[in-house]
Amino acid sequence: MFWDAALAKFAFSGLKLREIAAPEQLRTLPDVGLLARPEMIEKNPKMLAGIARAIAKGYDFTMANPEAAVLITWKAYPEARSKNPDPSEAVREGIAVSQGRMAIWNSPKVGDKHGLFLKPDWERLVQFLADQKVLPERCPRIGSSPMT
Repeated sequence: MFWDAALAKFAFSGLKLREIAAPEQLRTLPDVGLLARPEMIEKNPKMLAGIARAIAKGYDFTMANPEAAVLITWKAYPEARSKNPDPSEAVREGIAVSQGRMAIWNSPKVGDKHGLFLKPDWERLVQFLADQKVLPERCPRIGSSPMT
């Protein structure tokens, strides 16, 4: 079990994989989120909103300019560059990896409202994490969250 970018890189390296479908309830859990302690939210709400806004702008830029986003990533993180010796194929592979990663950022349920978790989905995620013992118990503040 690997994340989307790793699976795309495996495929481009020629590794033949067989996908085992995950159950719908697991596959549709919210996958991306930003977390902060309550005291950080109280003390620095503008900073946290700025971070979230920057991430949303990065997402929009990447979706609108996939090749540029890949080249910028490779400049900052050369180790992320495809090992394909053909430059145009390397960029094509980089775009496929990037777009795979971007696919998890928005749910069709919320359209272009970046970062919006619907309360039932959030509750399913918290319950899953509690069931897996990732969280010691259900989150007591779920009813006071600003989610829909």
